[in-house]
Amino acid sequence: MPARMTLADDESWNKQVPVKLVPHPALTQEQAKVIRFEFFRGTAAWTETCRAALIRYYIDDVGAALDPDIQRPPAYQLAVGNLKELRPWTFQP
Repeated sequence: MPARMTLADDESWNKQVPVKLVPHPALTQEQAKVIRFEFFRGTAAWTETCRAALIRYYIDDVGAALDPDIQRPPAYQLAVGNLKELRPWTFQP
């Protein structure tokens, strides 16, 4: 039986969403400066565009915190800076 849905019907696969990465807010200013230099080429943040369906995989791959109050350094050096925009695809409450 042929599929009823096509690739064109998959909204979360076709939607491109910006993911903003920032230094983890619990880092000291000096630590955040190192993160900006090493990860963001000296800028304050880094934004990558990602398919909505793959956002959670991307965030896990880069090791960014979705909940900086719980996910803390040293395990997490990065945090997601635009979590409100990404909530529909991150499985976060």
